[in-house]
Amino acid sequence: MSTRLSPMDVQESAHILQCGKDQLVSVLHRAENPSNRAVLIIVGGPQYRAGGHRYFVKLARRLAQEGYSVLRFDCRGMGDSDGTHPGYEHLEKDMSTALEALFRLLPQTKEVGLWGLCDGASASVLYCHKDSRIGRLMLLNPWVRDDEAYDRVLLRHYYAKRLFDKEFWLNLLRGKVNPLHFPRLLLKLARQKLAPVKNGPSQDSPSDQASPMAAKLVQALSAFKGPVQLVLSGNDLTAKEFEQEANRIKIWRALQNAPNFQTLALTEADHTFSTPEWSQAVTEKTLEWISGP
Repeated sequence: MSTRLSPMDVQESAHILQCGKDQLVSVLHRAENPSNRAVLIIVGGPQYRAGGHRYFVKLARRLAQEGYSVLRFDCRGMGDSDGTHPGYEHLEKDMSTALEALFRLLPQTKEVGLWGLCDGASASVLYCHKDSRIGRLMLLNPWVRDDEAYDRVLLRHYYAKRLFDKEFWLNLLRGKVNPLHFPRLLLKLARQKLAPVKNGPSQDSPSDQASPMAAKLVQALSAFKGPVQLVLSGNDLTAKEFEQEANRIKIWRALQNAPNFQTLALTEADHTFSTPEWSQAVTEKTLEWISGP
């Protein structure tokens, strides 16, 4: 284990965490005078603990500067950690290992906020009820991928815009766009609409027929009483799919108006908040989230 001071005067140390027979690589950003709140960053997708554009590193350092220690780590099978990735729906063991390490390394900690992007956000929601020390959630562009739902998103938020885009048609003529994908997608959705409902009619209204993962996440969020900050990018199909599917669920409408729930929409941002402007907006909202009541 090595310890050093970063250029931002944040103490950082690397730690190997034992997760069953596998070892997880982690980095702790320790605040000089740490709050009794800390943050655990849950990495999503194919990324590792640094995050896209090294944003997780920058975010952790800024939070530690403000007094909030942060642990970021690679799940099994990701980044520099051992083992096989179990999938975001099965990260309980990884997250439990990281949380135990965080409380061991920072014994003054009383509450942890889970900060997750993409399927890291979804994993956070699935896990949040399993440890009473988790006090708040920050969820960025949660992943609820479902083939049928994604087809609807492609049609509405991808093709609908590009039908009037000159560059799209030029790429089609140049052979850079599959000319059959759009009509096949329309035909597939039409068949789904016309297909008879199996096992009789649904007891739910059409607005409740969301993708299974969206339904699971919304149900879990409705039972979580700590502060929840949702951040959605306007230029991201993952975020669009979450919005689309969540809006088909009745309790989502009530949840959005709950006093513990806030949503930030960054209309121009992409999935990983790749510009300084977008990442700064997320950082400021994170500070507001972790320092709030």
